[in-house]
Amino acid sequence: MQMKNIRMLVPLQAATLRMAYRAANVLPYVEPLFPEKWQLGRFLQNNIPAPVQDLLPGQSWLRQVQRARLQSDLLRRYAGLFPQRDWRPLIQTSGAVSWDWIREQQRPIIIVTPHFGSFAFGSLALAQSLPDKIINVFYDDPANNAANAIFFDLLNSQPNIEVLYNNPRGLAKAVRALKQGQILTMFPDVYQDIRQTGFVPFLDRYLRVMPGTAYLARKNQAMIIPAYSWPSDKFGAHIWLDAPLLPEDFSGSDERQHEFAIMCALFRSVSARVQAQPEYWHYWERLAQITQDIPGQGLTEKMRDRVRRVPGLLQQFPELQQIL
Repeated sequence: MQMKNIRMLVPLQAATLRMAYRAANVLPYVEPLFPEKWQLGRFLQNNIPAPVQDLLPGQSWLRQVQRARLQSDLLRRYAGLFPQRDWRPLIQTSGAVSWDWIREQQRPIIIVTPHFGSFAFGSLALAQSLPDKIINVFYDDPANNAANAIFFDLLNSQPNIEVLYNNPRGLAKAVRALKQGQILTMFPDVYQDIRQTGFVPFLDRYLRVMPGTAYLARKNQAMIIPAYSWPSDKFGAHIWLDAPLLPEDFSGSDERQHEFAIMCALFRSVSARVQAQPEYWHYWERLAQITQDIPGQGLTEKMRDRVRRVPGLLQQFPELQQIL
């Protein structure tokens, strides 16, 4: 009897989640009626620096953040009810490359996405769109980041997903995976140890990033494909596959400069996507923590020196002109 009740409960939960997904479209209009402490749009408007807001498309996106995050979470919860379902009919994919093109590549591939939109649901789409590939997903160990535990059941529901913890053992597994022709996915907009970060231009600021993505790409001659997933107007998701970045297309006077050039290219893609669809980036509340204003003279000179030591970097990324 208990199992029967559980089976009956799942369709009810699914219907409720789909109704909530549709209802989320009205959140931008009713958010001003919420208590002020619940108005995420107002909080962001008061805390995001004015120069950053000037780069973004108007003010309406501030209220839409609530809707975007709720729909992303509802997609994740819905997928958790039906872990074996084929989600591809609910996913639209576009961009510079296709899944078929990725499947045909004969070199290591790193697919990277910031914490943007429906990134958890996007991982399912990635696994199901490339069923003949092993997809290695980097995540912090739940022992160190309990919030990540909610994603693991979803990821482990796919037979071709391997979860790697972000530690030395996981890094070694990632290198082996790339050498074996498997796919590695990474989230480049987070870091564990601030002492291991560097700065790259991002939204007229400097963003702290870990160089791990560029390091793995350089060491393994891996192609980097930036990917972005966000909830569609109807129930489902859209995935954009951006133009691949090839480590051999960037150069530097040494390994660190080479990796710096790669990370600048990657975050040029991220910055463009966030500027176009700011409501989907999940880290606006952390902007002050993970970025900083154009720095003082001492650090500026260091950044200028790094840019000047990478031939052609200024031509590829004109936004670096601001520090020269």
